Amino acid sequence: MSFSVEGDYFEVCNCDVSCNCVWLGTATQDNCDVLLAWHVTTGGAGGYLAGLGPLIGEVVGVQPAAITFEKSDGSLHAEVAGALSMSSDQVVGMDGQGPAVITNAPFGAVTQPVRQATAKDVSYHGHWSADFTGTNSFVTDFRYES
Repeated sequence: MSFSVEGDYFEVCNCDVSCNCVWLGTATQDNCDVLLAWHVTTGGAGGYLAGLGPLIGEVVGVQPAAITFEKSDGSLHAEVAGALSMSSDQVVGMDGQGPAVITNAPFGAVTQPVRQATAKDVSYHGHWSADFTGTNSFVTDFRYES
C-alpha cells in the first residue's frame, strides 16, 4: 500500500534565532520548548508521521477544538481555539529577496531544507503555559510518500 501526505509545516521554540538544537547543541534558554504544526492538504494516516507516535511520552488530555491555519507571503499562523496561537515570519536571506535556508542540519522534525523564520505572538495555555515572541521558528513545505 502506498502512502502520501503533503502540506505546510512550521515550528516555534523559545530558543534564540537560530535554534542550536538542529546542530545538536544545547538550548539557548534553560530548555527548548517547541510547538509544531503540520497543515495537511492531502494524505492519510500512517507512513512517516506515524513514527512520531513513540516519541510522545505522555498524553495528558484530549478535547475537541477548532483549528485554523493561515499562510501568506512567508508568514504562517496556526491557532487551536482556547489553547494555542503561534505565528512566524520568514527571515530574508543574504540575497535580500529569498528566504534564509538551512539544509543538511543533523537534527530536525521534518525533511530539509527548512527556511529560517522568527516567531511572533506565541501563546500556549493548556497543560502548561508558554508565551514568547522574537524567538526561533523553522518553516517548510513537506511531502512524505512511500
